[in-house]
Amino acid sequence: MYSWVFPGECVSRDSLILTNLNNETTLAKDVRNGDTIVYYNFETNKLEEGIVSKVYIHKNATNFVKYAFEDGSYLEVTDYHPIYTKEGWRSLTRRNGYEKPQIGDKVKTEKGWKTLTNIEEYKGLEDCYDFAIKSKEGKTVNNYFANGTLVQSSIN
Repeated sequence: MYSWVFPGECVSRDSLILTNLNNETTLAKDVRNGDTIVYYNFETNKLEEGIVSKVYIHKNATNFVKYAFEDGSYLEVTDYHPIYTKEGWRSLTRRNGYEKPQIGDKVKTEKGWKTLTNIEEYKGLEDCYDFAIKSKEGKTVNNYFANGTLVQSSIN
């Protein structure tokens, strides 16, 4: 069911993953192979449902960031996990050459955009998750929604 390898970017185990177009969510720790997961299709500018082909667990991750937003929501991810802003993908550690997110950035959600209001780095020791996703046509998908925020999947 799981591959126990370090994939790169990961979301917190308690992140709510958008699993269908009816706005249903599942905790990241409860997502399984074969589940549906919602992604953003950059070609059609629409939300679509894909299929989880692999669940990755990064055991004992240590460096995290908590992004807080104007609506009171937040997202906890590893500090190098990219989020999607109006300026494109951004990563706190500048992974893949991305710029760092800034307070005031507009971040993509399943319903539009929200403003980033706080960035808090912290240390921890927890398992975190990432997912390999395929479109219903079998193409690799590189994003999904965690706690309402568009995040990148590092899994191909």
